[in-house]
Amino acid sequence: MQHFKAGPTPTDRAVVPDSSFRVDLARPLALAVALAAATLAVVDFVAGTVLHVTDMPIPRVLWAAAYALWAYREWRRPRPDLFLLLVSAAVTTAVASVWTVSWSLPFGWYDQYTAYAILVTVAVAAAVLDRQPLWLRVGVWAGPAVWALVYGLTTGQVVEDVLDWVIVTAATVFILHFMVKRLFDSANAATRAQAELVGLHRALARSSQVLLEDASEDALDVALAALLEATAADCAYVDRTTYEGDVPGWEIVAAAYSDAITEDVSWMRGSYSDLPTMLEAHLSGRVCEMRREALDGRERELYEKGGVEMELSVPVFVDGVWRGCLSLVYNREARRRSDLEVNMLLQAAALVSAYWRRQDDHRRLEELVRSKDELVASVSHELRTPLTAVVGLAEEMAASAMEFDRETLAELAAVVAEQSRELAHLVEDLLVAARVESGGLTVQSTDFDLREEAEAVVATLALDIPVLGEKAIVTADPLRCRQIIRNLLTNARRYGGDTVEIRLSEGSGHVALSVVDDGDGVVEGYAERIFDPYVRGHESVAPGSVGIGLAVSRNLAELMGGTLEYRRLDGLTEFRLTLPGVPGQPAQEAAPPTLNRV
Repeated sequence: MQHFKAGPTPTDRAVVPDSSFRVDLARPLALAVALAAATLAVVDFVAGTVLHVTDMPIPRVLWAAAYALWAYREWRRPRPDLFLLLVSAAVTTAVASVWTVSWSLPFGWYDQYTAYAILVTVAVAAAVLDRQPLWLRVGVWAGPAVWALVYGLTTGQVVEDVLDWVIVTAATVFILHFMVKRLFDSANAATRAQAELVGLHRALARSSQVLLEDASEDALDVALAALLEATAADCAYVDRTTYEGDVPGWEIVAAAYSDAITEDVSWMRGSYSDLPTMLEAHLSGRVCEMRREALDGRERELYEKGGVEMELSVPVFVDGVWRGCLSLVYNREARRRSDLEVNMLLQAAALVSAYWRRQDDHRRLEELVRSKDELVASVSHELRTPLTAVVGLAEEMAASAMEFDRETLAELAAVVAEQSRELAHLVEDLLVAARVESGGLTVQSTDFDLREEAEAVVATLALDIPVLGEKAIVTADPLRCRQIIRNLLTNARRYGGDTVEIRLSEGSGHVALSVVDDGDGVVEGYAERIFDPYVRGHESVAPGSVGIGLAVSRNLAELMGGTLEYRRLDGLTEFRLTLPGVPGQPAQEAAPPTLNRV
């Protein structure tokens, strides 16, 4: 990504030697050579000294014993070097066998079949050895054919037979050498793939353990370090998608590097406007492979500036929303895309998604606990005020009833009744809110005059508030409508201005009831939040309200097929309740505002 192109480049880390992932046959081969040479020494000794079937076996015994000790010494070493041993054995056998025939030595080194077998074995065994020049390897597997030619001509065999022998020998050695080499390379490739797979599985296991158990921000750094160690990348990072303009951008939140880099952090954030290829892949949910050699324009310029050869990036989605990406950056070479690394990235991206989702859930849980604490505090305050009044006045009336006249008792009883209604209304709102959240609230719709219900609520609350507008028939639940009107009037009396009025009007198929006051209105930015449960639009009033009345009122309005909205017009605050009207009723407009004092 751009941030690696515009910023510092990690220094090259030490590459793990390829031999670390190769099948180790050197030590087993050294042991096999030692045992074979020791066996030859014993066989020659027994054949010459006990069975007397060969002449002068001592040179061969000494030769075989020497090579057995040499091979045994290489076997004891951590990393045996067998190439010189095998070449020396092949050359000694070839030269000695030809020398025996040419100079008629008093003892036979080995006959042509034994010598041929040793040379072919050495040529095939050399196929599993590495770190040797190509010309030397070709000389090893071509040596048996050269020996066959020299030995045949030296022993006076027919030229045609010698050529046939040379051709068969060369073909046999080449085929065997090629097959063993291919099998050995396949075994090495399988070993490397297995080692890579094990490393990636360990990295994923470590990442899952950290991301699923640790909720801190450091968890991403630890997980990325594990992923980086299991791959050949130079950097692994996680970024979050940012939305500050028309085109989204990124901001790196965690990264791991192969080596230390400079402190330049200018690459930590940027815009996808410079990386349209990556943006398109991320938006479609695809794995993005950015190779510098395949890019052009601004994208290629950015990658060349940072010296990045290739980047693999996987988008991270949380609940269907693109939240960021997980990427591997390669600075040394544009290596072939590894399916194992891609699968690892996909699984790691799922872990990052689960980690972010868990963080979101944790934050929501904290907010829920905080809101519940505020609810308990608000409910306690709201319940304490009417309960104190009810209990205190009731106790006073019970203790001193004979001392009060009828007028005083009536006044006290009225206060008790008013506070009891406040308490009942609060409990009703809480019960309705609980039933709305559980989905168990229903409404009973019927046709009735909304003006009459509004006047009844005003009378119950003992308020001097005008109800402007003519008869307005609606299809709704009258009980729930009274609850909404009561909440709106209580809200206006508590937070609104000195004057309040109710306006009724009819439109096409609906009836609107507006509670209007001349107060300052809701704090800026709270226009929609005031309809959320346990949110108060006037935080300066402490606590003053549970913050549930408007939320309950909007839910009830929507259940009855209507709406409840807040508006600020011409210096007035309006809460507008809209309900379905009765078809065929003439439209009525609200009377001119008077805004009488409450």
